[in-house]
Amino acid sequence: TDGLKGFYFFGDALPGARKNPNFEFSSLKEGTKIIAAIDGTITFIKEQSESSDKEVFLQTSENSQWIIGYDHLVNVTVKKGDKVKVGDVLGEPGGQNNGLRRFEFQENKKQSGQ
Repeated sequence: TDGLKGFYFFGDALPGARKNPNFEFSSLKEGTKIIAAIDGTITFIKEQSESSDKEVFLQTSENSQWIIGYDHLVNVTVKKGDKVKVGDVLGEPGGQNNGLRRFEFQENKKQSGQ
């Protein structure tokens, strides 16, 4: 798999002298279920044309300044406004050019208007 490892930490070196801006699970099997790591509400689902998958945003509470992002999901099982609990399935990891599956887990500070 061209030297790829199964998990990249925040700040890890990536190909092309980039630093990883999140936690990336990059050697997952097809059909792996991605689950909510915390209770919350789905606030936004972004279609990503460049990678043919979606990014799902979960806010832990209405007043929270933090939004949890699950990036590169396919077969998404939630929609905007859904309330989810820890362990609820959000989708499956998206494909990569090397045939493996991956997704990214992000913690983002809420921007005004979100």
